[in-house]
Amino acid sequence: VYNEKAALSIITQIARAQGLQGNFEAAHKTLDEAETLAETPIVVVRLLLERGRALNSANQADLARPLFQEAWDRAVAAGLDFHAVDAAHMLGIVEKGEAAVAWNEQAMVHAEKAKNPEARIWLGSLYNNLGWTYHDQKKNPEKALELFRKALKWREARGQERETRIARYCVGKAARSLGRLEEALAIQQDLHQQWIRAGERDGY
Repeated sequence: VYNEKAALSIITQIARAQGLQGNFEAAHKTLDEAETLAETPIVVVRLLLERGRALNSANQADLARPLFQEAWDRAVAAGLDFHAVDAAHMLGIVEKGEAAVAWNEQAMVHAEKAKNPEARIWLGSLYNNLGWTYHDQKKNPEKALELFRKALKWREARGQERETRIARYCVGKAARSLGRLEEALAIQQDLHQQWIRAGERDGY
């Protein structure tokens, strides 16, 4: 049975793949095709997100920003929690400084409160990304450590072994930045052995 909403949603993801390949002209043509048929809120939001992503990947953040903003507004109004978090996350990428922090925090809070469990899938990445923002700004290293610990707990709870090791590295990095050298060294030495046992060679 043909499902128009599902078909259009798939088209938006084809456009996303084209954008990831750097084929931005093809991505926009694909989105143009879907745009003429889009009616349901979820398809409209996905179109906005993927067109914004294609523009941002082509170094046109100023054109992408209003599309992500509209995607956020529409997703929140329609109760599309997963896509609302996606839009806030993308706004955190295209914005700079405190505006970027504010949108990442908005994405995190929205995901934590979301009724749709799919929206909470974002939390591991959001905790990590926001933690690095605080860490690199050097304004609130304690907040960075708190967020890295949240990311670690989130990864551990889901049994994500490789991601858990990376999350522990982040905790150790933040501890080092705070001058907690013995704690940081212990974490990183233990991680070094874990990477060896896992048979991986990685910068972490």
